[in-house]
Amino acid sequence: HAETGFTVKETLPGKQTVQLARLQLNNLLSYTSSREIPEEIKTVLTQAASLKKSVDDAKEKLTQLQTQKDDLVTGEERIRLNLEAAGNDTQQGRDYLQKLATSESAIEKLDQNIDAARKAVQDAQGAYDTYLSGLTLE
Repeated sequence: HAETGFTVKETLPGKQTVQLARLQLNNLLSYTSSREIPEEIKTVLTQAASLKKSVDDAKEKLTQLQTQKDDLVTGEERIRLNLEAAGNDTQQGRDYLQKLATSESAIEKLDQNIDAARKAVQDAQGAYDTYLSGLTLE
């Protein structure tokens, strides 16, 4: 008729729903290092993180190219003002015209690179979206 105490540890199966498409890369990576997540899901999340990184890298490159173009366009405005002040017929004016032509060539090349970068973003995002839409883990 003695009383004995003991501890009972209860566990309940847990379920968490996460929309992978809305997660940032660092959130995906944190899930891949969690001890509570099964290896099968970690593998899927690691692949998703890799594809998400490709998307983020492509977007960053596009942003850099657009910034370079914006800087050149701003520089052209300054050159045009200087050209107007110096006149086309002076040596300084001809120098400004040459700078303007050089800047225009650089902008045209950047436009091509920006188009390619936009395509790279679309391709990377498409690969990421396709991967996520094909997942059926429970």
